[in-house]
Amino acid sequence: MDESLREQLDLLKALLDECPTCVWVKDEGGNILWCNQSGARAGGTTPSQMEGTNQDDWWPSAWTRKWTLDDREVLRAGRAKRNIIETLRHPKTGQVRWVRTDKIPMLGDDGTVVAVAVYSVDLTDHIDLDQMEFPA
Repeated sequence: MDESLREQLDLLKALLDECPTCVWVKDEGGNILWCNQSGARAGGTTPSQMEGTNQDDWWPSAWTRKWTLDDREVLRAGRAKRNIIETLRHPKTGQVRWVRTDKIPMLGDDGTVVAVAVYSVDLTDHIDLDQMEFPA
């Protein structure tokens, strides 16, 4: 792994490991290079078990296909993609969660984009669904 990226990940880990925001660092193929405790919990596992695996190992392909397209857009353009709002229905429980995600390019030693940092916040408990209007 690129040394500059490793240093960035070490700093992120120190700052974000206990944060309630889910954080993952992934490559273009959806491989998880690093995640914080909350990110691993979202997949029902620990960081050590999640790191080095692929997002398809933890989440439904219907979700990961879209995530991969967004990740690749960030990686190729070198620009962040922010305030992505999604509703995700848990495949086992059927529970619907609303999440807001930001995707940020991470640069290597030579200034090229080498990974995407993904920050995802569950908004469900902060949304009054009874007050929202949905299309018919």
